[in-house]
Amino acid sequence: MDASWTGEGPTSRSVSNSRFSTPGFHLNDHFNGTSRNAVASGTVAGSTLTADDLEFAFLGTTNSGQTKFCDGCAEGLSAQRS
Repeated sequence: MDASWTGEGPTSRSVSNSRFSTPGFHLNDHFNGTSRNAVASGTVAGSTLTADDLEFAFLGTTNSGQTKFCDGCAEGLSAQRS
């Protein structure tokens, strides 16, 4: 497989922060990303892809993270960050 993507059109940005809390458990979640439409082209198994083969294409970047805190949960779940 040999493929390439070329971005076109405006870039969209998304930012999201959320919190969930219940007695003994807290969750913080963060998302920050960009995306834009794209055109893809390339070859797969020796066959050249055409515009008719393309359903959609987009390019994007994402940064996200999550912090969990559990008071009274099983060991190892008391504080997690991903």
